[in-house]
Amino acid sequence: MGAVRTLLVAGVGAGVVVASAAAPASAAQWNAISGSDSTVWVVSQILRHITTPNDKIQVALSNVVTGQQWRVINANTGTQFGSAVSITNTSAFTIASGVAGNPPFYNSFRASKSGSFSGAEYY
Repeated sequence: MGAVRTLLVAGVGAGVVVASAAAPASAAQWNAISGSDSTVWVVSQILRHITTPNDKIQVALSNVVTGQQWRVINANTGTQFGSAVSITNTSAFTIASGVAGNPPFYNSFRASKSGSFSGAEYY
């Protein structure tokens, strides 16, 4: 994995979120992620790039917060790819598929109660 960056993000009515991600990959790979969920949607300010023709984005968390949901936001248009996905266990979940053209994106997440998460994201 490349160098790890940490960014503090203020969520609307959510307190502070810490999100870490590895530097952009040169090929689709698993990248470390961590942060804190809120009960409102939080959009990470870490811009991610799909760098290969990979058309899906997956997340696998080592600890899952109750009621956790993830979605992917197209950084160019502000629209959501697909639907929000509920993360219910530590398996890999596809949070977006059919992503063509390698657009930059942001993660967005929330949970039914506040808590911390960590794991990996494939893109």
